[in-house]
Amino acid sequence: MAAAAASASAQAPPMAHAIGGSLGSAIALLMFYPLERARIELQSGASQPTKSPALNFVEDDVDGVSANVQGEISPSPHTKGMPSSPLTDSSWVSLPQDQEKNESSKEQTETALKIIDSASTATSATKKGKETLIECLVRLHQQKELYNGVSPVASTILTSQFIFFYMHAVVKKLLNQSSRGGSKRSNAAAFSLLSSCLAGLGNVMLTNPLWVVNMAIVTGETKTRNLWRELYVMIQKKGLPHMWSGTSASVLLVSNPVIQFFCYEQMKAARLVSPQKSILPPMEAFFIGAMAKGIATVTT
Repeated sequence: MAAAAASASAQAPPMAHAIGGSLGSAIALLMFYPLERARIELQSGASQPTKSPALNFVEDDVDGVSANVQGEISPSPHTKGMPSSPLTDSSWVSLPQDQEKNESSKEQTETALKIIDSASTATSATKKGKETLIECLVRLHQQKELYNGVSPVASTILTSQFIFFYMHAVVKKLLNQSSRGGSKRSNAAAFSLLSSCLAGLGNVMLTNPLWVVNMAIVTGETKTRNLWRELYVMIQKKGLPHMWSGTSASVLLVSNPVIQFFCYEQMKAARLVSPQKSILPPMEAFFIGAMAKGIATVTT
């Protein structure tokens, strides 16, 4: 039974592997994207500088400026208690002499407001950096930003995983057809690892432009969030060589999904050795996938 299941899996066309793998990856992304969004928020908040003593000094200076401005526009001691009129109002007293002083006061007020605004921003960033994961998720939910930016990421994942699983199935099929002798189990492990490496490298080379555009969308460098439109615009502006910037780092990161897929395949094969099992139950497949991802994350 196990051999029949393995044979049926091996005989499935590469397109079936590609569609199943890409849809599964996209669904997993949509389910856990809020956690990824919260992780990015927490990391960006933690990287913000905390409120320093210099900021307190600036606020004290702002208070002094505000007091100075209020003092300059307050009524004169000689006119205090008198009814307001064009002759006694302080704004009309010595207007030619005080015009430059009033303009200076206005500039100081605007500067003070800018400094207060920047201080408020820094303080809110400090509070944001102290958020817990649950608090961050609640805040993003209230702001309706839990799935902010998910569309280009989902499109990129769908395309990337489709290419990976298709190439993996094709390469593994070719390796199995070219094998001559040797243990079936050892061949299967070696072919799975080799096909995963080759599929990962091919995937990086083909989809790196999508990840470059994705990063530009996330950082706000684009006018829209349409992945394919911005891909065309970026090629027109920066040229094709720019679309493969950072490829060397991506090639190094290929080891993560390769190790994950290899561990998953080996654990699945070990569970299907029993004659009573021909296919993994969904829950067992879920836990095996989670274990494989954990091993790959810790290793890389």
